[in-house]
Amino acid sequence: MFRLGAMFAGIGLTVTLCAGTAAAAAPDSVEALQRALQVIEVELQEFENLPTPGSATPLPLSGTFKEADEASRSVMFELQAAGIMIPEAALKVLRLMPPGPLDVNRPILSDYHAASRALQEAIDFPDQGTESLPPAAGQVSNLKPPVTTSLAPVSSNSDVIAIGAVAVALLGLAIGCFAMWRGRRHDELAVMARTDGLTGLLNRRRFDLDLEAATRRGKSSTAAMMVDIDHFKRFNDSYGHACGDDVLRSVATAIGPQLRRGDIAYRYGGEEFSVLLPGAEDEDARVVAERIRLTIESLPVVDGESVTVSIGVASGAASDLNGVVSAADRALFRAKESGRNCTVVDHQAAPATS
Repeated sequence: MFRLGAMFAGIGLTVTLCAGTAAAAAPDSVEALQRALQVIEVELQEFENLPTPGSATPLPLSGTFKEADEASRSVMFELQAAGIMIPEAALKVLRLMPPGPLDVNRPILSDYHAASRALQEAIDFPDQGTESLPPAAGQVSNLKPPVTTSLAPVSSNSDVIAIGAVAVALLGLAIGCFAMWRGRRHDELAVMARTDGLTGLLNRRRFDLDLEAATRRGKSSTAAMMVDIDHFKRFNDSYGHACGDDVLRSVATAIGPQLRRGDIAYRYGGEEFSVLLPGAEDEDARVVAERIRLTIESLPVVDGESVTVSIGVASGAASDLNGVVSAADRALFRAKESGRNCTVVDHQAAPATS
């Protein structure tokens, strides 16, 4: 559940932040209007500092407005490219601000104040709507973005927001992928912990856990089977350990198809295997054991030598399953003493009680 939740959280975070990235990448009309307001206020300040008529101070040269005029071109280019809506009063001032003689079509002081108020209202109440900015003849249509300006930069914070959103979205995706990988790795390790690497059967550790769980469940009859490969050492000594491994795998493969539904086979250790048969009694387990023994006896011979097994069987109450396994082990010992390649049933285990 944790893995699934982390995966969906990562995917959800990615989708959400990608949507935020798209929104952040859209032109921000409020920021653009704020920059236009800044440009107008800078020139308004220059305008208010002009000498009054009749004073001894000479009239300023056309360069007085040079800095604000360059910034005006920047704002005009941005507004034109993005199709930003702008108040008519501000539009009137911005259209007349690009460079030209000071006495030709320059806005007057009241124009600047009206433009400033209109822009501020547009910023404070952006939903009221304003007129779009068409290109001004001879002034806006061929404008190119300036290289530098000493006023606030034209680029907005939306680029930074977009980059940050992409980074966090990628982080969310990475978290989801890591959760999936971690869950898959956890499953792999869990399988490795309970499985014998050579034969693919469940291992001794899992046998002990299942034995304990079955003992706690109740008093129904359960059978246990211990299977040992006869003279296994000779395969390792005569033909090498690779041959011995092949024999172990062949025996493990032969056991599985002979079991009933619900029976579980384990590699108990070395050349020994075990089987738990829930609900089985002596005769049920003996029949299964004989099927296993005959199947293994018919396996292809190894350099003229056949593979056989000895099997011990016992059944009893699940509440005393440790005792049942011990009885099956004793039966296995007697099978070996009886000449091997046979099945022996131990009838001394405690019977199941209803």
